[in-house]
Amino acid sequence: MALILQRDGEIIAIERLDRQHHSNNTGADTIIQNIWTYLALPPAGNGRPGDTPIWIRQHDAALLLSTGQSGVSWRENARKLQRAKHSAPEDKRLDIMWGLNLYVRLLQSMSERDEWLSQKEWDSIEHEIEDICLARLPGLSEIPEMKLATAKLMIFINRGHTDRAELLIDEALQKSASFATIVSLRGQISANRGHIREACALYDEAITLSDPGSEFYIYLHVLKAAAFRAGAQHEELATLSAMFRQHLPVAHQQLKMLLEPDFEIDPSEPIWNGTELTSTTAQSMLQHLFRIFGRHFEHRRHRKNIMDRPIQILTGLFSESVVSDEIRASICRA
Repeated sequence: MALILQRDGEIIAIERLDRQHHSNNTGADTIIQNIWTYLALPPAGNGRPGDTPIWIRQHDAALLLSTGQSGVSWRENARKLQRAKHSAPEDKRLDIMWGLNLYVRLLQSMSERDEWLSQKEWDSIEHEIEDICLARLPGLSEIPEMKLATAKLMIFINRGHTDRAELLIDEALQKSASFATIVSLRGQISANRGHIREACALYDEAITLSDPGSEFYIYLHVLKAAAFRAGAQHEELATLSAMFRQHLPVAHQQLKMLLEPDFEIDPSEPIWNGTELTSTTAQSMLQHLFRIFGRHFEHRRHRKNIMDRPIQILTGLFSESVVSDEIRASICRA
Protein backbone atom coordinates (compact mmCIF):
# COMPACT_ATOMS: atom_id res chain seq x y z
CA MET A 1 0.00 0.00 0.00
CA ALA A 2 1.23 3.51 -0.74
CA LEU A 3 0.26 6.89 0.63
CA ILE A 4 0.34 9.73 -1.90
CA LEU A 5 0.61 13.23 -0.45
CA GLN A 6 -0.63 16.05 -2.64
CA ARG A 7 -1.15 19.78 -2.35
CA ASP A 8 -3.02 21.77 -4.98
CA GLY A 9 -2.68 18.80 -7.32
CA GLU A 10 1.10 18.60 -6.86
CA ILE A 11 2.54 15.35 -5.50
CA ILE A 12 4.63 16.07 -2.41
CA ALA A 13 5.63 12.50 -1.60
CA ILE A 14 4.78 8.86 -2.17
CA GLU A 15 5.35 6.70 0.89
CA ARG A 16 5.00 2.94 1.14
CA LEU A 17 3.03 1.81 4.18
CA ASP A 18 4.42 -1.39 5.66
CA ARG A 19 1.67 -3.46 7.27
CA GLN A 20 3.53 -6.74 7.15
CA HIS A 21 4.10 -8.80 10.29
CA HIS A 22 1.51 -6.77 12.21
CA SER A 23 3.77 -3.69 12.07
CA ASN A 24 2.31 -0.34 13.08
CA ASN A 25 5.13 1.54 11.40
CA THR A 26 3.52 3.65 8.67
CA GLY A 27 6.63 5.62 7.78
CA ALA A 28 5.36 8.64 9.69
CA ASP A 29 8.85 10.09 10.16
CA THR A 30 9.54 9.91 6.43
CA ILE A 31 6.18 11.45 5.61
CA ILE A 32 6.85 14.36 7.97
CA GLN A 33 10.34 14.76 6.51
CA ASN A 34 8.89 14.94 3.00
CA ILE A 35 6.32 17.52 4.07
CA TRP A 36 9.09 19.57 5.68
CA THR A 37 11.15 19.39 2.47
CA TYR A 38 8.16 20.59 0.45
CA LEU A 39 7.47 23.47 2.84
CA ALA A 40 11.04 24.54 3.55
CA LEU A 41 12.61 24.47 0.11
CA PRO A 42 11.73 27.16 -2.44
CA PRO A 43 9.17 26.10 -5.05
CA ALA A 44 10.34 24.91 -8.45
CA GLY A 45 10.76 27.45 -11.21
CA ASN A 46 11.87 31.05 -11.09
CA GLY A 47 9.73 32.08 -8.15
CA ARG A 48 6.88 34.54 -7.86
CA PRO A 49 6.95 38.19 -6.78
CA GLY A 50 5.55 37.59 -3.29
CA ASP A 51 7.35 34.32 -2.51
CA THR A 52 8.51 33.94 1.07
CA PRO A 53 12.32 33.91 1.49
CA ILE A 54 13.78 30.52 2.20
CA TRP A 55 14.96 31.50 5.70
CA ILE A 56 11.37 32.25 6.65
CA ARG A 57 10.03 29.17 4.82
CA GLN A 58 12.31 27.04 7.01
CA HIS A 59 11.07 28.76 10.15
CA ASP A 60 7.41 28.38 9.14
CA ALA A 61 7.88 24.70 8.23
CA ALA A 62 9.44 23.85 11.59
CA LEU A 63 6.71 25.62 13.55
CA LEU A 64 3.97 23.94 11.53
CA LEU A 65 5.39 20.46 12.12
CA SER A 66 6.50 21.00 15.73
CA THR A 67 4.37 20.13 18.73
CA GLY A 68 5.91 22.90 20.84
CA GLN A 69 4.50 26.39 21.28
CA SER A 70 7.71 28.29 22.00
CA GLY A 71 8.12 29.81 18.54
CA VAL A 72 11.69 28.46 18.48
CA SER A 73 12.34 26.74 15.16
CA TRP A 74 16.07 26.15 14.91
CA ARG A 75 16.14 22.86 16.84
CA GLU A 76 13.46 21.21 14.71
CA ASN A 77 15.09 22.46 11.52
CA ALA A 78 18.49 21.17 12.65
CA ARG A 79 17.03 17.67 12.98
CA LYS A 80 15.30 17.86 9.61
CA LEU A 81 18.41 19.20 7.88
CA GLN A 82 20.65 16.53 9.36
CA ARG A 83 18.31 13.85 8.06
CA ALA A 84 18.04 15.53 4.66
CA LYS A 85 21.83 15.82 4.34
CA HIS A 86 22.18 12.14 5.23
CA SER A 87 19.70 11.21 2.47
CA ALA A 88 21.09 13.60 -0.16
CA PRO A 89 24.68 14.57 0.71
CA GLU A 90 25.21 15.94 -2.82
CA ASP A 91 22.41 18.53 -2.50
CA LYS A 92 24.26 21.86 -2.32
CA ARG A 93 21.15 23.68 -1.16
CA LEU A 94 21.23 21.92 2.19
CA ASP A 95 24.55 23.47 3.21
CA ILE A 96 23.15 26.96 2.65
CA MET A 97 20.01 25.96 4.54
CA TRP A 98 22.22 24.80 7.40
CA GLY A 99 23.83 28.24 7.38
CA LEU A 100 20.39 29.82 7.47
CA ASN A 101 19.48 27.68 10.45
CA LEU A 102 22.60 28.87 12.26
CA TYR A 103 21.47 32.42 11.52
CA VAL A 104 18.07 31.66 13.06
CA ARG A 105 19.85 30.06 16.01
CA LEU A 106 21.48 33.44 16.64
CA LEU A 107 18.20 35.33 16.26
CA GLN A 108 16.48 33.00 18.73
CA SER A 109 19.33 32.85 21.22
CA MET A 110 17.47 34.98 23.77
CA SER A 111 14.24 32.98 23.45
CA GLU A 112 15.34 30.05 25.61
CA ARG A 113 16.67 30.49 29.14
CA ASP A 114 19.47 27.97 28.82
CA GLU A 115 20.60 28.80 25.30
CA TRP A 116 22.04 32.29 25.65
CA LEU A 117 25.31 32.65 23.80
CA SER A 118 28.55 34.23 24.90
CA GLN A 119 30.22 36.58 22.43
CA LYS A 120 32.78 33.86 21.74
CA GLU A 121 30.06 31.31 20.95
CA TRP A 122 28.25 33.83 18.74
CA ASP A 123 31.46 34.62 16.84
CA SER A 124 32.13 30.92 16.34
CA ILE A 125 28.69 30.40 14.77
CA GLU A 126 29.15 33.40 12.50
CA HIS A 127 32.54 32.05 11.43
CA GLU A 128 30.86 28.77 10.46
CA ILE A 129 28.22 30.68 8.48
CA GLU A 130 30.95 32.60 6.67
CA ASP A 131 32.82 29.40 5.82
CA ILE A 132 29.64 27.85 4.39
CA CYS A 133 28.91 30.90 2.23
CA LEU A 134 32.40 31.15 0.80
CA ALA A 135 32.70 27.41 0.22
CA ARG A 136 29.38 27.16 -1.63
CA LEU A 137 29.63 30.28 -3.80
CA PRO A 138 30.99 28.42 -6.87
CA GLY A 139 28.01 26.04 -6.89
CA LEU A 140 25.27 28.66 -6.78
CA SER A 141 25.32 29.72 -10.43
CA GLU A 142 22.05 27.98 -11.34
CA ILE A 143 20.21 28.41 -8.02
CA PRO A 144 18.98 32.02 -7.71
CA GLU A 145 17.06 31.44 -4.48
CA MET A 146 20.22 30.15 -2.84
CA LYS A 147 22.12 33.19 -4.09
CA LEU A 148 19.57 35.34 -2.26
CA ALA A 149 19.93 33.19 0.86
CA THR A 150 23.71 33.50 0.72
CA ALA A 151 23.42 37.26 0.28
CA LYS A 152 21.20 37.40 3.36
CA LEU A 153 23.79 35.54 5.42
CA MET A 154 26.65 37.70 4.16
CA ILE A 155 24.77 40.86 5.09
CA PHE A 156 23.94 39.55 8.54
CA ILE A 157 27.37 38.34 9.64
CA ASN A 158 28.76 41.82 8.94
CA ARG A 159 32.22 40.66 7.90
CA GLY A 160 32.89 42.85 4.88
CA HIS A 161 30.96 40.85 2.28
CA THR A 162 28.24 43.40 1.45
CA ASP A 163 29.56 44.16 -2.06
CA ARG A 164 29.62 40.43 -2.83
CA ALA A 165 26.10 40.08 -1.44
CA GLU A 166 24.91 42.90 -3.68
CA LEU A 167 26.39 41.16 -6.70
CA LEU A 168 24.59 37.93 -5.78
CA ILE A 169 21.29 39.81 -5.52
CA ASP A 170 21.83 41.37 -8.97
CA GLU A 171 22.70 37.96 -10.45
CA ALA A 172 19.63 36.35 -8.86
CA LEU A 173 17.39 39.02 -10.36
CA GLN A 174 18.38 37.84 -13.84
CA LYS A 175 16.67 34.48 -13.23
CA SER A 176 14.35 34.92 -10.27
CA ALA A 177 10.98 36.64 -9.98
CA SER A 178 11.13 36.64 -6.16
CA PHE A 179 10.96 40.42 -6.15
CA ALA A 180 9.84 40.88 -2.54
CA THR A 181 12.91 39.03 -1.28
CA ILE A 182 15.21 40.88 -3.67
CA VAL A 183 13.76 44.27 -2.76
CA SER A 184 13.97 43.54 0.99
CA LEU A 185 17.65 42.63 0.70
CA ARG A 186 18.35 45.79 -1.26
CA GLY A 187 16.49 47.67 1.44
CA GLN A 188 18.78 46.24 4.10
CA ILE A 189 21.88 47.23 2.17
CA SER A 190 20.51 50.74 1.64
CA ALA A 191 19.65 51.12 5.32
CA ASN A 192 23.03 49.85 6.42
CA ARG A 193 24.74 52.35 4.13
CA GLY A 194 22.74 55.17 5.67
CA HIS A 195 20.08 55.70 2.99
CA ILE A 196 17.15 55.39 5.38
CA ARG A 197 14.37 56.88 3.24
CA GLU A 198 15.39 54.79 0.24
CA ALA A 199 15.46 51.69 2.43
CA CYS A 200 11.97 52.35 3.81
CA ALA A 201 10.62 52.83 0.28
CA LEU A 202 12.11 49.46 -0.70
CA TYR A 203 10.63 47.81 2.39
CA ASP A 204 7.22 49.28 1.51
CA GLU A 205 7.51 47.81 -1.97
CA ALA A 206 8.25 44.39 -0.49
CA ILE A 207 5.42 44.73 2.03
CA THR A 208 2.89 45.32 -0.75
CA LEU A 209 3.99 42.03 -2.36
CA SER A 210 3.88 39.97 0.87
CA ASP A 211 0.82 38.34 2.46
CA PRO A 212 -0.58 40.52 5.27
CA GLY A 213 -0.07 38.88 8.66
CA SER A 214 2.50 36.36 7.39
CA GLU A 215 5.88 35.89 9.02
CA PHE A 216 7.45 37.60 5.99
CA TYR A 217 5.11 40.58 6.44
CA ILE A 218 6.11 40.86 10.10
CA TYR A 219 9.81 40.45 9.26
CA LEU A 220 9.63 43.32 6.76
CA HIS A 221 8.02 45.60 9.34
CA VAL A 222 10.77 44.75 11.83
CA LEU A 223 13.39 45.75 9.27
CA LYS A 224 11.48 48.97 8.68
CA ALA A 225 11.33 49.64 12.43
CA ALA A 226 15.11 49.29 12.65
CA ALA A 227 15.51 51.80 9.83
CA PHE A 228 13.11 54.23 11.52
CA ARG A 229 14.98 53.96 14.82
CA ALA A 230 18.37 54.34 13.17
CA GLY A 231 17.14 57.41 11.32
CA ALA A 232 15.58 58.91 14.47
CA GLN A 233 12.17 58.91 12.78
CA HIS A 234 10.38 58.57 16.08
CA GLU A 235 6.86 59.46 14.96
CA GLU A 236 6.93 56.81 12.25
CA LEU A 237 8.43 54.33 14.71
CA ALA A 238 5.72 55.06 17.30
CA THR A 239 3.01 54.43 14.70
CA LEU A 240 4.62 51.12 13.73
CA SER A 241 5.02 50.19 17.40
CA ALA A 242 1.32 50.82 18.00
CA MET A 243 0.49 48.47 15.12
CA PHE A 244 2.63 45.76 16.69
CA ARG A 245 1.13 46.36 20.13
CA GLN A 246 -2.42 46.01 18.80
CA HIS A 247 -2.04 43.16 16.33
CA LEU A 248 1.16 41.36 17.38
CA PRO A 249 1.47 41.78 21.16
CA VAL A 250 3.93 38.92 21.66
CA ALA A 251 6.26 40.27 18.98
CA HIS A 252 5.87 43.75 20.45
CA GLN A 253 6.91 42.49 23.88
CA GLN A 254 9.96 40.75 22.46
CA LEU A 255 11.00 43.77 20.37
CA LYS A 256 10.20 46.62 22.76
CA MET A 257 13.78 47.87 22.86
CA LEU A 258 13.65 48.34 19.09
CA LEU A 259 10.02 49.38 18.64
CA GLU A 260 9.45 51.83 21.49
CA PRO A 261 10.98 55.30 20.90
CA ASP A 262 10.72 55.94 24.66
CA PHE A 263 11.53 52.42 25.78
CA GLU A 264 10.92 51.67 29.45
CA ILE A 265 11.12 48.46 31.44
CA ASP A 266 9.75 47.37 34.80
CA PRO A 267 12.63 45.71 36.68
CA SER A 268 10.17 43.82 38.90
CA GLU A 269 8.71 41.92 35.94
CA PRO A 270 10.44 39.08 34.09
CA ILE A 271 11.38 39.68 30.46
CA TRP A 272 9.48 37.96 27.65
CA ASN A 273 11.07 34.52 28.11
CA GLY A 274 10.34 34.43 31.83
CA THR A 275 13.85 35.31 32.94
CA GLU A 276 14.41 37.68 35.84
CA LEU A 277 15.88 41.04 34.86
CA THR A 278 19.39 41.17 36.31
CA SER A 279 22.57 42.96 35.27
CA THR A 280 23.61 39.81 33.38
CA THR A 281 20.27 39.70 31.59
CA ALA A 282 20.50 43.41 30.77
CA GLN A 283 23.96 42.95 29.29
CA SER A 284 22.70 40.06 27.13
CA MET A 285 19.69 42.09 25.98
CA LEU A 286 21.87 44.99 24.87
CA GLN A 287 24.33 42.69 23.15
CA HIS A 288 21.51 40.91 21.33
CA LEU A 289 19.99 44.19 20.14
CA PHE A 290 23.38 45.37 18.93
CA ARG A 291 24.30 42.15 17.13
CA ILE A 292 20.90 41.73 15.45
CA PHE A 293 20.34 45.37 14.50
CA GLY A 294 22.74 48.05 15.68
CA ARG A 295 26.11 46.89 14.34
CA HIS A 296 24.93 46.67 10.73
CA PHE A 297 24.59 50.41 10.26
CA GLU A 298 27.76 51.92 8.85
CA HIS A 299 27.21 55.39 10.32
CA ARG A 300 27.99 55.85 14.00
CA ARG A 301 24.96 58.09 14.57
CA HIS A 302 22.64 55.37 13.27
CA ARG A 303 24.19 52.74 15.54
CA LYS A 304 23.92 55.22 18.41
CA ASN A 305 20.24 55.89 17.64
CA ILE A 306 19.51 52.18 17.87
CA MET A 307 21.31 51.73 21.16
CA ASP A 308 21.06 55.00 23.11
CA ARG A 309 17.67 54.68 24.81
CA PRO A 310 18.07 51.02 25.88
CA ILE A 311 21.54 51.82 27.22
CA GLN A 312 20.19 54.81 29.13
CA ILE A 313 17.43 52.76 30.77
CA LEU A 314 19.46 49.64 31.58
CA THR A 315 22.55 51.47 32.85
CA GLY A 316 20.19 53.52 35.03
CA LEU A 317 18.83 50.32 36.55
CA PHE A 318 22.23 48.66 36.94
CA SER A 319 25.53 50.24 35.92
CA GLU A 320 27.74 51.05 32.96
CA SER A 321 29.10 47.51 33.16
CA VAL A 322 26.07 46.19 31.22
CA VAL A 323 27.46 47.87 28.07
CA SER A 324 30.06 45.69 26.38
CA ASP A 325 33.34 47.06 25.06
CA GLU A 326 32.15 46.13 21.56
CA ILE A 327 29.06 48.31 21.85
CA ARG A 328 30.90 51.16 23.52
CA ALA A 329 33.58 51.24 20.82
CA SER A 330 30.92 51.19 18.09
CA ILE A 331 28.82 54.13 19.29
CA CYS A 332 31.36 56.39 21.00
CA ARG A 333 33.62 58.83 19.18
CA ALA A 334 37.30 57.93 19.09
